[in-house]
Amino acid sequence: MTRCKNIISLESLGEALQTLNLLESLSLDFNGCIYLQSENIWSLSLGLRMLNSLKSISLDFTSCSCIRDYGMKYLNTGLQMLTLLKSISLNFTCCYIEDSGLEYLTKSLQIQTSLRRINFNFQNCMLSDEGLQKLGESVKNLYSLQTIHLASSM
Repeated sequence: MTRCKNIISLESLGEALQTLNLLESLSLDFNGCIYLQSENIWSLSLGLRMLNSLKSISLDFTSCSCIRDYGMKYLNTGLQMLTLLKSISLNFTCCYIEDSGLEYLTKSLQIQTSLRRINFNFQNCMLSDEGLQKLGESVKNLYSLQTIHLASSM
């Protein structure tokens, strides 16, 4: 696997996504993009907001250690618009995500009534029992949910 050491912006990708409103599945792997920062997720989020037909999303930000809580805030802005999602997979292993970042994610989960599968990886993040409890509470009313996978180390 080649690591994307030199990617420092997602602006072009965000703009391209804005034109793909019939896209049903999206998988992006930024594993090891050490220069990506929370601000870069804003550009991605702008593109996500336009993907009205998206049913499956997988985003891997493993080892993007410059991504912080407000990166989750930006991502939430895009995810809230994806009301047809059936599957969501987010990997923030070794990112600097704390409970407040996870709380942004819980807000977008609460409106994802079509979700069937959740796969979250927050290993080596800065989460507490309280943050994970809020995540659990946010999925209580997702009656279509069939599978949850959560990886976290506290």
